[in-house]
Amino acid sequence: MMKKIILTTVTIIGSFFSFYSQEIVGGLKISPNYALVFDNKPLKDATNKEYPIIGSIGYGLGYYERMRLNDKVELQAEINYTLHNFNRKVEINSIKKNDFWTISFIDIPLIAKRKFNDFSVGLGLMYRKSLSGNQKTEDIVNDQKTITDNEITPKSEFSFVLDLNYKVNKLNLGLRIFRGNSNFLETGNPPIYSAFNLGIDLF
Repeated sequence: MMKKIILTTVTIIGSFFSFYSQEIVGGLKISPNYALVFDNKPLKDATNKEYPIIGSIGYGLGYYERMRLNDKVELQAEINYTLHNFNRKVEINSIKKNDFWTISFIDIPLIAKRKFNDFSVGLGLMYRKSLSGNQKTEDIVNDQKTITDNEITPKSEFSFVLDLNYKVNKLNLGLRIFRGNSNFLETGNPPIYSAFNLGIDLF
């Protein structure tokens, strides 16, 4: 099913953009990212101390095509492989519990951009499908460690995307922010999360 979605999306993007082939540039991009989690109902202990989920550094690799509609407006479509990492550390007396999540996604954003010389601001919609995920849990009791691994069920969602881009010579640097709320982490109270992606066009 996922292969059909990806192939269909690539075909639609390619067919649509082919009508404007003289206005299109495309290439590969790399996107280091940092995930942020707004855990509105974090895990708490008996003293009401909170143990929130925390995001960390990940990366993305993808292909983009950018179509110039006029001198000020362009449309950009992409298909990206993205990896996010999260963790949570709990310590209560002699008991410690550390959770680590690693989740990979296919991201398909479509963004309309307004150019201001070398700077552009974009807004769009992104389809996100988790491909695989793993939750590693370390339980430490009296310095004895037990490790368990659990697979995470794939999920999908749509989210809005804000894209800021600055062109330096032939290099495009982009900062992308999105907000999602699917329970990708499979916690009892699904957190709202965002991610900052620094996009670098390779060519």
